[in-house]
Amino acid sequence: MPDNNLQSVSESPSVLETHKQMRRPVEERGRTIIVSFHIPPNLLRAVDELVEKGVFNNRSEVFRTAIVLMLRDFSKLQHMTPQPQVGYR
Repeated sequence: MPDNNLQSVSESPSVLETHKQMRRPVEERGRTIIVSFHIPPNLLRAVDELVEKGVFNNRSEVFRTAIVLMLRDFSKLQHMTPQPQVGYR
């Protein structure tokens, strides 16, 4: 069964559409897995500010949305073909 988050990577939705999709209740998105990682204090403060302003419901939502957007961007890079270099010979 395909993962809805990975499907959104190839479809390249806007940042707002991705954020709206990630705000759906967990029950609608499927199961989640706990992942722990280290983050510099300044980045965590920036994440917490977004949560305090109500842009995101919680830290997890920030990280999920960021990961989906990053995967989408990397997917775009993989599909790009290098352009030939034009120059003097």
